[in-house]
Amino acid sequence: MARIKMAYIGGGSSRAAGTLASFLWHGPEFTGSEVVLIDKDPERLETVRRIAEKLAAEGGDNITVSATTDQRAGLADVDAVLTSFRPDQARRHRAGDPGSWWVLHGAAIDQRHTKHHR
Repeated sequence: MARIKMAYIGGGSSRAAGTLASFLWHGPEFTGSEVVLIDKDPERLETVRRIAEKLAAEGGDNITVSATTDQRAGLADVDAVLTSFRPDQARRHRAGDPGSWWVLHGAAIDQRHTKHHR
């Protein structure tokens, strides 16, 4: 498989480390690829980034992992987008949470451009 740049919206979620471990298990198919973790919570994001970087280094497939709280920057030039949020969170955001655009924007990207990841 070709080198890709993949963004993971919700990359600081409790599911992100396991999802990335599954992705990295297939490392030889993604040699030279880049994963960009995107999340609003910088502490959780940093925790997942450290775990993913360690897994990527152990795999030895030259897969890089970065993290950002800036969704627009994280989505620049990506080939694939994964999202991770719970449906109850999306409903709460639709109800008027001040940060609603962040999750809803990610959901719109997921519906138009990628397969759903659950």
